[in-house]
Amino acid sequence: MTEYSEEFKAHFRPAYGRYGHDRPDFARCADSVYSGDAWSGAKQCSRKNGHGPDGAFCKQHDPVALAAKQVARFAAWKRESDQKAREIVFTSESKAAIRAIAEGHNDPMTLAREILARYEGKA
Repeated sequence: MTEYSEEFKAHFRPAYGRYGHDRPDFARCADSVYSGDAWSGAKQCSRKNGHGPDGAFCKQHDPVALAAKQVARFAAWKRESDQKAREIVFTSESKAAIRAIAEGHNDPMTLAREILARYEGKA
């Protein structure tokens, strides 16, 4: 039988399952998963451990990897959100420019270049 350190054991719940009768298996991942059965409760992940802090998690539930994925997802969302905001401002400024040209603006070419430069981040 393998002896496990207290730091390793600290990643596991005291018990798994709906009624808490299932003791942790230290050879498996420490994370809790739901099987989709509303009555079964959170069970221990069935994959073998060896990843994450103290090697207590499987590759899928590794908290360090999950945090890195979350940071990457947020960065992608932020880029997309910023692009949408620029497009909204561009549309608003374009409408205002068309209105100004229709009312007799003296230099429509310069006006259009200024708007495009702001949209493209050059101004």
